[in-house]
Amino acid sequence: MKLLDELIAKVALARADRMGPATAQKLVERFGDPLAIFQSSNAELRDFGCHDQLIRGIRDEVNWRRAGEEILEVQNEGGEVISKWEPNYPEQLKRCLDAPIFLYVKGSFSGGMKRCLSIVGTRRSTEYGKKVCERMVAELAKYDVTIVSGLAFGIDILAHRAALNYGLPTIACLAHGLDRIYPSVHASDARKMLETGGWITEFPPNRKPKRENFPSRNRIIAGLSEATVVVESNVKGGSMITARIAASYNRDVFAVPGNVFDASSEGPNFLIQNMEAQLFSSVSKMALELGWENRGRPKKQLRLLLDLDENEQRVVDLLSQRKTHISSMEYELGWTPSTLSMVLLNLELKSLIRLCPGQCYELIH
Repeated sequence: MKLLDELIAKVALARADRMGPATAQKLVERFGDPLAIFQSSNAELRDFGCHDQLIRGIRDEVNWRRAGEEILEVQNEGGEVISKWEPNYPEQLKRCLDAPIFLYVKGSFSGGMKRCLSIVGTRRSTEYGKKVCERMVAELAKYDVTIVSGLAFGIDILAHRAALNYGLPTIACLAHGLDRIYPSVHASDARKMLETGGWITEFPPNRKPKRENFPSRNRIIAGLSEATVVVESNVKGGSMITARIAASYNRDVFAVPGNVFDASSEGPNFLIQNMEAQLFSSVSKMALELGWENRGRPKKQLRLLLDLDENEQRVVDLLSQRKTHISSMEYELGWTPSTLSMVLLNLELKSLIRLCPGQCYELIH
């Protein structure tokens, strides 16, 4: 019974009125686990800083009952619930501040979740887009990559099918519950994914694929992945949203250049032109940029820097760990934009750092 209550608590916590991912994370850190939050007193919750409306959301018995019903329905569909506080929750996604508190998943995710690449694009793909997807995934096979996409018409399903053809795990991020597949014509492809990949959603059973669900779905696609590749898209397509969410998560974004007269290439060309994405030219170059070619090898030792002031050294120390988005640097360093811009300019003039597509900076080794 306690195990069931622990499972219900994870879902009920996420569904509680006025509960966001950040608040839930702080509550779990304070009380130890989700169930302990529900077992705490109102006074303890108030002492922590919870307002009355949030406390009412936690105490809502209807919410608790519905959470239990959701879990039962998911289990009847062959799925399971994984929360942010469990080791099988995808590590890349866990690093995102707005990551879902829990996920409903179905399938097998072993052996592929640490090197994920999302391939996204228009629902109206061209023959060019199809060829790019096919060749890209074929060349990715040697890197043991998991392909992530949204199961939609066009580029999404082409990427999933290519992954299946070349023996790569592939994950479909759904904008609805596990009890259905949308579009239904992709159901047979989706079932094949369950053997080595699977389906992921934050939506409960019986939730239909409404328009407002897709941006939330897109953030999971971006968050699961080490990098995102936009193959074809118009300037206002959903794939552009995914690309920008990926950049906000400090993930690499690549875009496939296309015909300047073709509407399906407007989005990728725009991302490249505005330095919001790196130009995709080959899988080998992308793998080199992502460090896949060098995994397992010792990193180059950074040269000794003797002429840096305190602020410059802090930026260098941060960038020595990873390529970092400018907004992430502002947050981590706690500086104003003007202070950070001045330090970055000084380091660029000293040829120690460079600006990369997507407003990210990296050290020049």
